[in-house]
Amino acid sequence: MVSDTQRDRQLPSLSAVLQHHWMLIVVITLLGIGAGTLYAASLERSYTSSAVVLLNPLAANPLAPEATTGSGAQLNVALETEAEVVTTPAIAEVVSQRLGRLVPEVGEYLDVGVPPGTQMVRIAFTSSSAELAREGAQAFAEVYLDYREDRAVTSVESSLETLRTEAEGIEERLRTALSAAEDDSFAAREADLFVDRLAVVNDRISSLESTMTDPGQVLQPAREPSGPNELGSPIIQGAVGLLALVVAVLLAWYREWRSGLVGESTATEIVGLPVFATVPTQRHRGAPESVHEAYRHLRVGVTANALRPHTLAVSAIGAQADAAVVATNLAIVLAEARYSVLLVAADPESRRVETLLDIEIGSPGLAEVLGDDVDVNEVLVPRRDMVVLPGGRHSGSSREYFGGPQLRRVMEKVRGSFDFIVMVTAGSERADGDAVTAAANSVLLVLRSRETTQMQVGNAVERIERLGVKAMGAVVVSGGGDATLIAPPLSTSTRQRESHVRI
Repeated sequence: MVSDTQRDRQLPSLSAVLQHHWMLIVVITLLGIGAGTLYAASLERSYTSSAVVLLNPLAANPLAPEATTGSGAQLNVALETEAEVVTTPAIAEVVSQRLGRLVPEVGEYLDVGVPPGTQMVRIAFTSSSAELAREGAQAFAEVYLDYREDRAVTSVESSLETLRTEAEGIEERLRTALSAAEDDSFAAREADLFVDRLAVVNDRISSLESTMTDPGQVLQPAREPSGPNELGSPIIQGAVGLLALVVAVLLAWYREWRSGLVGESTATEIVGLPVFATVPTQRHRGAPESVHEAYRHLRVGVTANALRPHTLAVSAIGAQADAAVVATNLAIVLAEARYSVLLVAADPESRRVETLLDIEIGSPGLAEVLGDDVDVNEVLVPRRDMVVLPGGRHSGSSREYFGGPQLRRVMEKVRGSFDFIVMVTAGSERADGDAVTAAANSVLLVLRSRETTQMQVGNAVERIERLGVKAMGAVVVSGGGDATLIAPPLSTSTRQRESHVRI
């Protein structure tokens, strides 16, 4: 059985994700940029301007002279109260009258705060245009200072009026006391008291008349903001496009991982099964030398894992035509390395081996040998330094003998005459393939990149191991075309055997 670690899917590489899902990534990224463009175009722009007001302590205001001489907590409370005064309806009403419109309108906002450690108030006004934002912030700052000054002046004038009325009353009583002081000693003492009291009142009047009524000043006038509060369209487009790109790559990576498709040359192991080589198809192969090199890599993997004499079943997952091509090419490169090789066409539904090696279709072969109609020595065909056992005239009938002992007896008979017996089998998921595989020492799985899944490979390995046969390794056929027969090396002549091999 395949172990749990073999079952684990390999994480796809970034290069594979980009190669296989680049269209998805491009489409999602462009959609993200388009969505960012639409959002930026539909976004209502807002502008914020602010003015900073430096406050003077004033009577009849929260920030009174006594607040500045009190505790820090008392000063903070006084400043926070001053900030709240700016937001009162009375201030907004005067600002609206000054600007000739309702302030703040729908979509406009007033924010007032106290910078820490200062005796200042920051007035920020947000509107739909830079000019309106500046006008609003400046108007609120000026009206607020006027309001503070009006309160201070009103308070001082009210107090002065009260004190002056009191002083007039004291003066009148003083005159009365002075007129009676010559005859009445009590009236003389009363006149002295009125003089002292009048002096106190006059001192208070003098003090109030010198009281400061300057509310403060706009330390930092409001200015038109240089740009809107919202991000600019290029930034929004870039940010949304970048986010879409990240999402697209993650989605493509997930799809690549979820599909579990076999990759090409980057894979050295699939569900615990070693990959000996990646062979190109006719569409991808390039120079013939590269095809030979790929099959030489495959030959190294096979010879390193096989004790001779060895019977190797070649079985494909999915694209069964690849099995015949890979097996034939493997037999050819083994023969080139001076191994004695027998290639057996054991797929009852395919004549691909005969077609590749130019063997007459309908010539006697495996079907007749298994049916005891002919001796195996009489049907072996020499091709390219190896020997081929064709499928036979009626290759479909050979499947009736695969499950019995006849196939094993034939393989045992020829086994001692060859270093390698390479058998082309039906698909790994079919009963005919299982029957032929059971007569082999090991199996080479042929996978098609971007078509075969890792789960299929794992199931095939389990099926093979249940037959008591070893899954030796795998070879990956790159997608996008048909695998073809490798050409003979140009540097050497073909050394075909002209006579049948005797067993």
